[in-house]
This record gives sequence, structure tokens and C-alpha cells, in this order.
Amino acid sequence: SNSIITLSTGIPIAAYSQLFSRLTRSCHFHLLETLVTMAFHRRGIGASATMYISSVFLAMPVLGSVPLIIDTDIGCGGCMDVDDVGAICMAHALVDRGEAELLAVVQNSMPSLGVGAISVLNRYYDRDVPIGAYKGTDLNTSGPTEPYVSDLASNWPCTFRNASQVPRGVDVYRQVLAAQADHSVVISSIGLLTNLAELLQSAPDKYS
Repeated sequence: SNSIITLSTGIPIAAYSQLFSRLTRSCHFHLLETLVTMAFHRRGIGASATMYISSVFLAMPVLGSVPLIIDTDIGCGGCMDVDDVGAICMAHALVDRGEAELLAVVQNSMPSLGVGAISVLNRYYDRDVPIGAYKGTDLNTSGPTEPYVSDLASNWPCTFRNASQVPRGVDVYRQVLAAQADHSVVISSIGLLTNLAELLQSAPDKYS
């Protein structure tokens, strides 16, 4: 089995720039800053965002590139926020620094456009990262989304626009994990645990 780490560490939005500087040095976050500003301005609140990836890597000694999977609700159906954008961008920045290997990003909520937003972020960092999506029958397919999700999926360059164009999250998990050494992968689950539940309940397949 591979390692599973689920984190929820609250960091005030005002602390973002200091945290990004500490973790990423010269990496660029123009897209992230725009999305954070847009999302919180539209909601009319001075909110705190939640950062998950940062606390994993701040707590770990640098021992080379850490295999990483992000499991995100990306502003859809679960928690209506923008912290998932920060987590995905943080992961790409850590890849730039040689501290992480981003194996996959999977969506654990149901609204289809979340995949498009994930694909835009991966494309922005010029990486072809496998994407999967939860496709169970127990969530509302027309649930609410943050406005930035549809903005990204509809207006920015991407490989995939919606969940119909990608495999199930559990299939991506099984394929990616089968290719990695046991106890080597960090899974950052941000939002619902739908994909992980399917993974733990899944039967053997062609991958493992």
C-alpha cells in the first residue's frame, strides 16, 4: 500500500505571499493571485484560505522528489472556496524546485467543469499530468461551483473541458499507484473522500 496523508491547515490569506516566497523562491503566481483576489472579492469577505501541500513539505526533510497525488473538489460541490487552486499551483511550484513529482490530479466532487479548471492549471505550468474524476451516482451533477471554475474551463487553454473527457478517479489512482513503490506516495486529499473510498473498496484490475 502507498502512504495517504490528509491535511487541513488553515493559513490566513494575508500570509500567502510569505509562504509562497519561502517555498517557491522565484516561481510565478500571477494566475493564482488573480484567482484568489477574484474569488474573495466576489464573495465580499475577508476570508482565510486553507493550504495543505505547504504543511506536508514544510514538515518533511528534503530527501529528493516526493511522488504526489492531489485529490481536490476544486471549488465544486463540496467546500465553495479557492484554496484548491493554491494547492495545485503549490504542487507545480514544488515540481519546479525538484521537491515533488506530480503524478496525478483527481477531482472528488461531481460538477463536470472542475476537470476543466484542473486542466487549465496544469496547462499553465506546461505539464501533461493525468486527470481523473469521481463518477459515482451519489452526488449532485449540477451542484454549485465557484464562478472562477467556469471562467477557467470556458476561457483558458486546456486539454480537457469537463469530466466526460477523463477516466474515473479510482482508475487513475490504481494505474498511477501500481507504478510506484509501496509507501512512497503522498496523497493530499482536499475536500470529499469519494475517490479514496472507491479506491479502498476497489477490486483487482489490469493495473494491480
